[in-house]
Parts: sequence; C-alpha cells; structure tokens
Amino acid sequence: MHSRHCAAGLTHAVGSQSSRTVDKFAQYGLNARSGPVPGMPLPEGGCAAWLEYRLIRETHIEDAYDTCFSEVVAAAADERVFQQGHWRFRNDNLDLQTSHHVGGASFVKPGGMFMPQSALISQLHDASAAMTMVN
Repeated sequence: MHSRHCAAGLTHAVGSQSSRTVDKFAQYGLNARSGPVPGMPLPEGGCAAWLEYRLIRETHIEDAYDTCFSEVVAAAADERVFQQGHWRFRNDNLDLQTSHHVGGASFVKPGGMFMPQSALISQLHDASAAMTMVN
C-alpha cells in the first residue's frame, strides 16, 4: 500500500477519537514535540506541514453554529513540497504530498498542479526583467 494511504488511515483513526478520553500519541505510537507557542504536541516526522492555533472564544458562535475561530500563532512546512509561499507537487515528491480529509472516511490528494499560460508568461517576464537589472 502506498504510504499516503497509510497516513490517511492513521489520520482517520486519530481524528475519530477524542484526546479527552485517550492519549492518541501513545495509542498510535506517534512521537511528538512541543509546539513553539502554546506548546501543543506536534508530530515529529511524517508531516508535510503544521499549524499551531490559539482559540478565540466566541461562545455565541460556538453554540449557535457549532464552529470556532482561531488565530495561527506558528506554522512550518517541509521545503521539499512548500517553497516561497506555494505548494510544489511534483513526481519526485509524491510521498510528501498532502492528503485532505473531506469528511467520513474520504480523502482527496493533489492530482497534479498546473499554471495557466498567463501565469507562466508573467513569470517569464519577471525573470527577464530581473536579468536585465543584473546586467
């Protein structure tokens, strides 16, 4: 089985239990380290990116709409798949690509990235302008 499927299975299993009733890291043999800001446990390895949040309490919104708000206070991503603020999914980094849980036991994965021709032309123009400035 491809490692992405294994990771999705682990994500589903861990996400299907409450940390109020079980130590998920111990139960599933996950190594963790403390996050840099609030110190929440973060997985060591096997993770393309992580975000650490601070909960913003809005009791009415939580009760009325079963949702919450948070502020990202720390983040990191593996540079092999995330560079200069953009995901870079290529054939040489398939095992590092993200899978996204969309509900139930369903996950989606990148089917490949592409840029519209206008974006490619813009990048070529920018590169050309940068080379002109150097000369």
